[in-house]
Amino acid sequence: MENSLGIFNQILNELVSENAEDWDNLVLASSPLLATFRNTYRQLCHREIRPFASCILCSAPCQYQFETVSLLRNYPFFGSQFDDAFFKKALEDVKQVCIRAGQMEVWSGDFDTIRRIALCFLNHKAAEIGLSSSNQEKLSRDVQGLIEKDGFQKGSTQ
Repeated sequence: MENSLGIFNQILNELVSENAEDWDNLVLASSPLLATFRNTYRQLCHREIRPFASCILCSAPCQYQFETVSLLRNYPFFGSQFDDAFFKKALEDVKQVCIRAGQMEVWSGDFDTIRRIALCFLNHKAAEIGLSSSNQEKLSRDVQGLIEKDGFQKGSTQ
């Protein structure tokens, strides 16, 4: 029994490995069900590695990480303001802190770049305060929705 399981695992590993073109052809020709299993297994195992859970929502992952780390290091008051707004459950204030932080790094007034830096700042802070992965994603979605809906309004310097 153990030997059969070992052989099955060896075959399975060969089926799902990236370098198994011969197996791919054999599986596709002989068993559509096994091919479906193999394709589904590969999809389920594939994961993009990003620094924080909420980064899966980002359209430009790690493109603004330098600016965000610079903000956190050089302007700690943004981190304190974020913490205050978050723990008061003031989502609009969280949005404004993130936007102001993004504006600090972008002198051109380019809304899209400011928005991306703001969301990167948010993702860093959400992880830093210890939110679970699902709560990081929820917070990021909520703030991103506010930014998309309202832009820089309500206390913005735009």
